[in-house]
Amino acid sequence: MAAFGCPPRPGTLGQPTVQRGQLLRPFPQFTGSTLRNPAWGNSNYHALQMRFEKRYSAGISLLASYTWSKTITDGVDGIGVGWGAFYSRDNYCRSCERGLSSYDQPHRFVMNATYELPLGRGKAAGANWNKLVDAVLEQWQVNGILTLSPGLPLMFGLPQNTSYSFGGGQNPDSTGINADLGDEKTLERWFDTRQFLAPQPYTFGNLGRTHPNLRQDFATNLDFSLFKSVRVKDRARVQLRGEAFNLANHSVFSSPGTTLNTATFGVVTGTSNRPRQIQLGVKVLF
Repeated sequence: MAAFGCPPRPGTLGQPTVQRGQLLRPFPQFTGSTLRNPAWGNSNYHALQMRFEKRYSAGISLLASYTWSKTITDGVDGIGVGWGAFYSRDNYCRSCERGLSSYDQPHRFVMNATYELPLGRGKAAGANWNKLVDAVLEQWQVNGILTLSPGLPLMFGLPQNTSYSFGGGQNPDSTGINADLGDEKTLERWFDTRQFLAPQPYTFGNLGRTHPNLRQDFATNLDFSLFKSVRVKDRARVQLRGEAFNLANHSVFSSPGTTLNTATFGVVTGTSNRPRQIQLGVKVLF
């Protein structure tokens, strides 16, 4: 590296003195560097998976699955890479970042069901209906998909990095007291904000990359559809379809503010799902 003034360089490296942190960087001749798709990081996933299936019989088809799992990583889960990534504190101690993954979902239950109503010719009810009644009431089918899952872990940050580490980010300090408010949780106070403190300058903060027990809102969603098939010819039929997404119009709230000492810290300001949506359609099968 050339000495000061030989040749002259603008910026930080062109000054008579250079901060020690800059000189301790992996590439001290550059004031910044970025890793593109770095091949590093470890992940660990364990799960118990269960599945119940009732194959189509008596007009009913049912499939239910449940997963109990835990995902642990020491990387940044694709959220940011490179020196100074927001969710990586000490870039020289990747093991210090080991904790719950940002996409960890300890429980997930999904059930889908289809039921063909027993109405019409050849069914439990309606064997003797006339053609008009049979055409109106036969070939109805209801379908539903139910999804239940806890929210993702919260990740906390600071409006300003005072670690002065030249190669890492900074997280708040935790008091060590559980910040989960349980049943007292509200949109204006999702967690106990008093249990988070600004770290001292030149420190990384003692809170991990993801919080061990604070999460986003529990996700509940029910999709529903109603189909009616009408015979046109032996090889052709028309299907009338009515579909409702988020049938219960249930709100899943988005992540609360997680940047310390800001106006929205601990406050939920929006939703992460869409309101009920209904669509009608016609499908021709031949």
